[in-house]
Amino acid sequence: MGPAGDRGSTDVQVAVVGSLNHDLTLVLDRLPGPGETLLAQQALRGSGGKGANQAAAAAVAGAPVSMIGAVGDDEAGVSMLADLRSLGVDTAGVRTIAGAYSGGATILLDATRAENMIVVDPGANAALRPEDVRVAAVRDAAVLLAQLETPIETVLAAALWASGKVVLNAAPFLKLPDELLDRADVVVVNQSELAALAGTPEPETLAQAEAILVGLAPRHAMIVTAGPAGALVSAPVATPGPAPLLTRVPALALTPLDSTGAGDCFCGVLAARLALGAELVPATRAACVAASLSTLALGARGGLPDRARIERALTEQPD
Repeated sequence: MGPAGDRGSTDVQVAVVGSLNHDLTLVLDRLPGPGETLLAQQALRGSGGKGANQAAAAAVAGAPVSMIGAVGDDEAGVSMLADLRSLGVDTAGVRTIAGAYSGGATILLDATRAENMIVVDPGANAALRPEDVRVAAVRDAAVLLAQLETPIETVLAAALWASGKVVLNAAPFLKLPDELLDRADVVVVNQSELAALAGTPEPETLAQAEAILVGLAPRHAMIVTAGPAGALVSAPVATPGPAPLLTRVPALALTPLDSTGAGDCFCGVLAARLALGAELVPATRAACVAASLSTLALGARGGLPDRARIERALTEQPD
Protein backbone atom coordinates (compact mmCIF):
# COMPACT_ATOMS: atom_id res chain seq x y z
CA MET A 1 0.00 0.00 0.00
CA GLY A 2 1.30 3.46 -0.98
CA PRO A 3 0.74 6.73 0.87
CA ALA A 4 -2.89 6.88 -0.19
CA GLY A 5 -4.00 5.81 3.28
CA ASP A 6 -7.22 3.83 3.89
CA ARG A 7 -8.04 2.33 0.51
CA GLY A 8 -11.34 0.72 1.46
CA SER A 9 -12.53 -2.73 0.45
CA THR A 10 -10.36 -4.51 -2.12
CA ASP A 11 -13.46 -5.72 -3.99
CA VAL A 12 -14.25 -2.16 -5.07
CA GLN A 13 -12.24 -0.93 -8.02
CA VAL A 14 -11.82 1.96 -10.44
CA ALA A 15 -10.33 1.12 -13.82
CA VAL A 16 -8.85 4.08 -15.68
CA VAL A 17 -8.29 3.78 -19.42
CA GLY A 18 -6.29 6.75 -20.58
CA SER A 19 -3.10 8.65 -21.19
CA LEU A 20 0.21 8.87 -19.38
CA ASN A 21 2.33 11.93 -20.18
CA HIS A 22 5.57 13.39 -18.94
CA ASP A 23 4.82 17.04 -18.09
CA LEU A 24 7.01 20.10 -18.51
CA THR A 25 5.45 23.06 -16.70
CA LEU A 26 6.87 26.52 -17.45
CA VAL A 27 5.87 29.09 -14.83
CA LEU A 28 5.41 32.61 -16.27
CA ASP A 29 4.19 35.94 -14.97
CA ARG A 30 1.74 36.01 -17.90
CA LEU A 31 0.91 33.92 -20.95
CA PRO A 32 2.62 34.91 -24.24
CA GLY A 33 0.87 36.45 -27.20
CA PRO A 34 1.23 35.24 -30.81
CA GLY A 35 4.89 35.39 -31.91
CA GLU A 36 6.08 36.49 -28.45
CA THR A 37 8.98 34.93 -26.53
CA LEU A 38 9.02 34.97 -22.73
CA LEU A 39 11.52 33.68 -20.19
CA ALA A 40 10.11 31.22 -17.66
CA GLN A 41 10.46 31.99 -13.96
CA GLN A 42 10.58 28.29 -13.12
CA ALA A 43 10.45 24.91 -14.88
CA LEU A 44 8.85 21.84 -13.30
CA ARG A 45 9.06 18.30 -14.67
CA GLY A 46 6.86 15.44 -13.53
CA SER A 47 4.30 12.81 -14.37
CA GLY A 48 0.98 13.74 -15.92
CA GLY A 49 -1.56 12.77 -18.57
CA LYS A 50 -5.31 12.96 -18.04
CA GLY A 51 -5.64 9.24 -17.47
CA ALA A 52 -2.74 8.90 -15.05
CA ASN A 53 -3.69 12.08 -13.19
CA GLN A 54 -7.22 10.78 -12.70
CA ALA A 55 -5.94 7.38 -11.58
CA ALA A 56 -3.64 9.09 -9.07
CA ALA A 57 -6.47 11.24 -7.71
CA ALA A 58 -8.80 8.25 -7.34
CA ALA A 59 -6.13 6.23 -5.52
CA VAL A 60 -5.19 9.04 -3.12
CA ALA A 61 -8.92 9.52 -2.45
CA GLY A 62 -9.19 5.95 -1.20
CA ALA A 63 -10.24 3.63 -4.05
CA PRO A 64 -8.31 0.64 -5.40
CA VAL A 65 -7.31 1.65 -8.94
CA SER A 66 -6.03 -0.10 -12.05
CA MET A 67 -4.42 1.93 -14.83
CA ILE A 68 -4.69 0.76 -18.46
CA GLY A 69 -2.59 2.66 -20.98
CA ALA A 70 0.67 2.72 -22.93
CA VAL A 71 4.15 4.19 -22.46
CA GLY A 72 7.35 4.07 -24.45
CA ASP A 73 10.47 2.14 -23.46
CA ASP A 74 12.18 5.30 -22.23
CA GLU A 75 13.08 6.89 -18.91
CA ALA A 76 9.84 8.88 -18.86
CA GLY A 77 7.81 5.68 -19.09
CA VAL A 78 9.72 4.04 -16.25
CA SER A 79 9.35 7.14 -14.09
CA MET A 80 5.62 7.53 -14.74
CA LEU A 81 4.89 3.93 -13.84
CA ALA A 82 6.95 4.22 -10.66
CA ASP A 83 5.05 7.36 -9.66
CA LEU A 84 1.68 5.62 -10.04
CA ARG A 85 2.85 2.55 -8.14
CA SER A 86 4.04 4.78 -5.29
CA LEU A 87 0.40 5.87 -4.88
CA GLY A 88 -0.85 2.28 -4.87
CA VAL A 89 -2.12 2.22 -8.47
CA ASP A 90 -1.96 -1.18 -10.19
CA THR A 91 -0.04 -0.62 -13.45
CA ALA A 92 -0.14 -4.20 -14.77
CA GLY A 93 -2.46 -2.98 -17.54
CA VAL A 94 0.00 -0.40 -18.88
CA ARG A 95 1.76 -1.67 -22.01
CA THR A 96 5.38 -0.65 -22.68
CA ILE A 97 5.87 -0.28 -26.44
CA ALA A 98 9.35 -1.11 -27.71
CA GLY A 99 10.88 1.63 -29.83
CA ALA A 100 8.19 4.18 -28.93
CA TYR A 101 8.54 7.33 -26.85
CA SER A 102 6.16 8.20 -24.03
CA GLY A 103 3.59 10.95 -24.37
CA GLY A 104 4.44 14.43 -23.20
CA ALA A 105 2.76 17.72 -22.37
CA THR A 106 4.07 21.27 -22.24
CA ILE A 107 2.14 23.48 -19.83
CA LEU A 108 2.41 27.28 -19.73
CA LEU A 109 1.28 28.49 -16.32
CA ASP A 110 0.33 32.11 -15.67
CA ALA A 111 1.38 32.33 -12.03
CA THR A 112 -0.50 35.60 -11.52
CA ARG A 113 -3.92 34.28 -12.57
CA ALA A 114 -3.37 30.53 -12.00
CA GLU A 115 -4.40 29.94 -15.62
CA ASN A 116 -2.69 27.67 -18.12
CA MET A 117 -2.27 26.63 -21.74
CA ILE A 118 -1.41 23.00 -22.56
CA VAL A 119 -0.09 21.28 -25.68
CA VAL A 120 0.09 17.46 -25.73
CA ASP A 121 2.25 15.16 -27.85
CA PRO A 122 0.43 11.77 -27.61
CA GLY A 123 3.49 9.58 -28.19
CA ALA A 124 2.77 6.00 -27.08
CA ASN A 125 -0.76 6.95 -26.00
CA ALA A 126 -1.79 6.95 -29.66
CA ALA A 127 -0.85 3.26 -29.90
CA LEU A 128 -3.28 2.05 -27.20
CA ARG A 129 -5.39 -0.58 -28.99
CA PRO A 130 -8.91 -1.93 -28.39
CA GLU A 131 -7.45 -5.34 -27.52
CA ASP A 132 -5.34 -3.70 -24.79
CA VAL A 133 -8.47 -2.70 -22.84
CA ARG A 134 -10.38 -5.97 -23.08
CA VAL A 135 -8.94 -7.13 -19.75
CA ALA A 136 -10.41 -8.30 -16.46
CA ALA A 137 -9.59 -5.01 -14.69
CA VAL A 138 -11.90 -3.13 -17.08
CA ARG A 139 -14.58 -5.81 -17.22
CA ASP A 140 -14.88 -6.23 -13.46
CA ALA A 141 -14.41 -2.66 -12.22
CA ALA A 142 -17.20 -0.96 -10.31
CA VAL A 143 -16.41 2.18 -12.32
CA LEU A 144 -14.61 2.62 -15.64
CA LEU A 145 -13.17 6.13 -16.07
CA ALA A 146 -11.98 7.22 -19.51
CA GLN A 147 -10.97 10.41 -21.34
CA LEU A 148 -10.10 11.27 -24.95
CA GLU A 149 -6.28 11.51 -25.05
CA THR A 150 -6.20 7.94 -26.39
CA PRO A 151 -7.82 6.70 -29.64
CA ILE A 152 -11.61 6.99 -29.62
CA GLU A 153 -12.04 3.42 -30.87
CA THR A 154 -10.10 2.20 -27.83
CA VAL A 155 -12.26 4.24 -25.46
CA LEU A 156 -15.37 2.79 -27.10
CA ALA A 157 -13.99 -0.76 -26.80
CA ALA A 158 -13.38 -0.22 -23.08
CA ALA A 159 -16.88 1.18 -22.53
CA LEU A 160 -18.48 -1.78 -24.30
CA TRP A 161 -16.31 -4.28 -22.39
CA ALA A 162 -17.02 -2.80 -18.96
CA SER A 163 -19.73 -4.22 -16.73
CA GLY A 164 -19.78 -1.40 -14.17
CA LYS A 165 -20.61 2.30 -14.38
CA VAL A 166 -18.91 4.16 -17.24
CA VAL A 167 -17.74 7.71 -16.51
CA LEU A 168 -16.53 9.55 -19.62
CA ASN A 169 -14.56 12.77 -19.33
CA ALA A 170 -15.08 14.18 -22.83
CA ALA A 171 -11.72 15.99 -22.93
CA PRO A 172 -10.00 17.04 -25.05
CA PHE A 173 -13.25 17.30 -26.96
CA LEU A 174 -13.84 15.11 -30.01
CA LYS A 175 -17.04 14.29 -31.84
CA LEU A 176 -18.43 11.40 -29.82
CA PRO A 177 -19.94 8.31 -31.44
CA ASP A 178 -23.57 7.71 -30.47
CA GLU A 179 -22.58 4.21 -29.34
CA LEU A 180 -20.18 5.68 -26.79
CA LEU A 181 -22.70 8.20 -25.47
CA ASP A 182 -25.32 5.46 -25.20
CA ARG A 183 -22.96 3.36 -23.05
CA ALA A 184 -21.87 6.22 -20.78
CA ASP A 185 -23.57 6.52 -17.40
CA VAL A 186 -21.98 9.89 -16.58
CA VAL A 187 -20.39 12.38 -19.01
CA VAL A 188 -18.16 15.08 -17.51
CA VAL A 189 -17.39 18.23 -19.50
CA ASN A 190 -16.24 21.77 -18.81
CA GLN A 191 -18.11 24.76 -20.18
CA SER A 192 -16.25 24.91 -23.49
CA GLU A 193 -16.71 21.16 -24.03
CA LEU A 194 -20.42 21.50 -23.24
CA ALA A 195 -20.67 24.16 -25.94
CA ALA A 196 -18.85 21.93 -28.45
CA LEU A 197 -21.13 19.01 -27.61
CA ALA A 198 -24.29 21.10 -27.98
CA GLY A 199 -23.13 23.26 -30.90
CA THR A 200 -23.76 26.48 -28.98
CA PRO A 201 -21.67 29.46 -27.81
CA GLU A 202 -19.71 28.79 -24.63
CA PRO A 203 -21.80 29.58 -21.52
CA GLU A 204 -20.48 32.37 -19.34
CA THR A 205 -22.59 31.49 -16.30
CA LEU A 206 -24.08 28.39 -14.72
CA ALA A 207 -27.53 29.70 -15.66
CA GLN A 208 -26.53 29.63 -19.33
CA ALA A 209 -25.10 26.13 -18.87
CA GLU A 210 -28.40 25.06 -17.34
CA ALA A 211 -30.28 26.30 -20.39
CA ILE A 212 -27.97 24.31 -22.68
CA LEU A 213 -28.47 21.15 -20.62
CA VAL A 214 -32.25 21.57 -20.71
CA GLY A 215 -32.01 21.78 -24.50
CA LEU A 216 -29.82 18.69 -24.70
CA ALA A 217 -32.01 16.62 -22.34
CA PRO A 218 -29.33 13.88 -22.22
CA ARG A 219 -30.33 10.30 -21.42
CA HIS A 220 -27.14 9.89 -19.40
CA ALA A 221 -26.17 11.92 -16.35
CA MET A 222 -23.98 14.94 -17.13
CA ILE A 223 -21.70 17.07 -15.01
CA VAL A 224 -20.49 20.48 -16.17
CA THR A 225 -17.44 21.72 -14.28
CA ALA A 226 -17.07 25.46 -13.91
CA GLY A 227 -13.88 26.05 -11.91
CA PRO A 228 -14.43 28.42 -8.97
CA ALA A 229 -18.20 28.37 -9.66
CA GLY A 230 -18.33 24.66 -8.86
CA ALA A 231 -20.26 22.20 -11.00
CA LEU A 232 -23.69 21.53 -12.43
CA VAL A 233 -25.19 18.03 -12.24
CA SER A 234 -27.87 16.94 -14.70
CA ALA A 235 -29.80 13.77 -13.88
CA PRO A 236 -30.60 11.51 -16.85
CA VAL A 237 -34.05 11.83 -18.43
CA ALA A 238 -36.24 9.43 -20.36
CA THR A 239 -36.97 10.14 -24.03
CA PRO A 240 -39.47 11.65 -24.42
CA GLY A 241 -39.61 13.04 -20.92
CA PRO A 242 -39.40 16.11 -18.71
CA ALA A 243 -36.49 18.51 -18.47
CA PRO A 244 -33.50 17.12 -16.55
CA LEU A 245 -33.23 17.68 -12.81
CA LEU A 246 -30.35 20.13 -12.32
CA THR A 247 -28.29 20.56 -9.14
CA ARG A 248 -25.65 23.22 -8.53
CA VAL A 249 -22.68 22.08 -6.45
CA PRO A 250 -20.31 24.73 -5.01
CA ALA A 251 -16.52 24.73 -5.02
CA LEU A 252 -14.46 25.86 -2.04
CA ALA A 253 -13.82 29.59 -1.75
CA LEU A 254 -10.03 29.87 -1.82
CA THR A 255 -7.21 31.49 -3.78
CA PRO A 256 -5.71 29.02 -6.27
CA LEU A 257 -2.00 28.72 -6.97
CA ASP A 258 -2.20 26.41 -10.02
CA SER A 259 -5.36 25.05 -11.63
CA THR A 260 -3.45 22.51 -13.77
CA GLY A 261 -4.97 19.08 -13.22
CA ALA A 262 -7.95 20.31 -11.19
CA GLY A 263 -10.37 18.82 -13.70
CA ASP A 264 -8.49 15.52 -13.57
CA CYS A 265 -8.62 15.54 -9.78
CA PHE A 266 -12.37 16.15 -10.03
CA CYS A 267 -12.90 13.16 -12.31
CA GLY A 268 -10.68 10.83 -10.29
CA VAL A 269 -12.37 11.65 -7.00
CA LEU A 270 -15.81 11.44 -8.62
CA ALA A 271 -15.02 7.92 -9.86
CA ALA A 272 -13.60 6.91 -6.48
CA ARG A 273 -16.66 8.10 -4.57
CA LEU A 274 -19.03 6.39 -7.03
CA ALA A 275 -17.04 3.14 -6.72
CA LEU A 276 -17.23 3.42 -2.94
CA GLY A 277 -21.02 3.64 -3.11
CA ALA A 278 -21.88 7.36 -3.14
CA GLU A 279 -24.78 8.74 -5.16
CA LEU A 280 -24.00 11.16 -7.99
CA VAL A 281 -24.64 14.51 -6.28
CA PRO A 282 -22.72 13.68 -3.05
CA ALA A 283 -19.90 12.25 -5.19
CA THR A 284 -19.84 15.49 -7.17
CA ARG A 285 -19.74 17.52 -3.97
CA ALA A 286 -16.65 15.60 -2.82
CA ALA A 287 -15.08 15.97 -6.29
CA CYS A 288 -15.61 19.75 -6.25
CA VAL A 289 -13.98 20.03 -2.82
CA ALA A 290 -11.04 17.88 -3.91
CA ALA A 291 -10.52 19.82 -7.14
CA SER A 292 -10.49 23.09 -5.18
CA LEU A 293 -7.91 21.74 -2.74
CA SER A 294 -5.73 20.47 -5.58
CA THR A 295 -5.15 24.03 -6.83
CA LEU A 296 -3.19 24.97 -3.70
CA ALA A 297 0.07 23.46 -4.97
CA LEU A 298 2.03 23.59 -8.23
CA GLY A 299 1.75 20.77 -10.74
CA ALA A 300 -1.03 18.50 -11.96
CA ARG A 301 -0.58 16.20 -8.94
CA GLY A 302 1.08 18.54 -6.47
CA GLY A 303 -1.99 19.06 -4.31
CA LEU A 304 -4.06 15.85 -4.56
CA PRO A 305 -6.06 15.56 -1.31
CA ASP A 306 -6.48 12.23 0.47
CA ARG A 307 -9.78 10.85 1.71
CA ALA A 308 -9.40 12.27 5.21
CA ARG A 309 -8.72 15.78 3.93
CA ILE A 310 -11.71 15.61 1.58
CA GLU A 311 -13.99 14.44 4.41
CA ARG A 312 -12.71 17.22 6.67
CA ALA A 313 -13.35 19.88 4.00
CA LEU A 314 -16.84 18.52 3.35
CA THR A 315 -17.62 18.79 7.06
CA GLU A 316 -16.31 22.36 7.20
CA GLN A 317 -18.03 23.51 4.00
CA PRO A 318 -21.10 25.69 4.67
CA ASP A 319 -24.41 24.51 3.23
